[in-house]
Amino acid sequence: MIYLRRHGFWLLLAAGVALPWLLAGCGTSGGPGRLTLEWSAQDSAGAAVSPSENVKSLLIVRNEGGAALNSVTLRFSQNQAGQLPFGVSVGTVTHVSSRFEGDAQVWDLGSLGAGEAVAFPMTLWFEAASRTVEPLTVRLVMVASSPGLPDEVESNHFEVMVDTRQAAGR
Repeated sequence: MIYLRRHGFWLLLAAGVALPWLLAGCGTSGGPGRLTLEWSAQDSAGAAVSPSENVKSLLIVRNEGGAALNSVTLRFSQNQAGQLPFGVSVGTVTHVSSRFEGDAQVWDLGSLGAGEAVAFPMTLWFEAASRTVEPLTVRLVMVASSPGLPDEVESNHFEVMVDTRQAAGR
């Protein structure tokens, strides 16, 4: 009893420090899922592309949270990052089937475990209905969602310089 009175403070302090560490090791979830999207060019295409050329890109979808995310979907709308330049449209080619919901193209990725990342290659092609005097910057964005996330997640802006001076048929 005297031992507990003398050393009780130190035992409580040690228990207070050790308890969170012990609980972390007992399989508690590391927090909710958290997605990040990083969109970049697959090849080092720095020059402007003509409307007939393709641009290969890679979107990395990463669950940086401590819990799995189910029903992860990607949405691509040509106008998400702002209006496309007049007369320019964008098409996509991927290895995963998609569907359209309004103007947005949607891909179902399924589940992403905690710490898991998925590489999503996408080839973009551009059409231009009119010519311009200078190449145009096209800014694109991909958006991901999941019922396990409070909000949608946007990728970085993926920029492509499209040389509409070479538009076909004009």
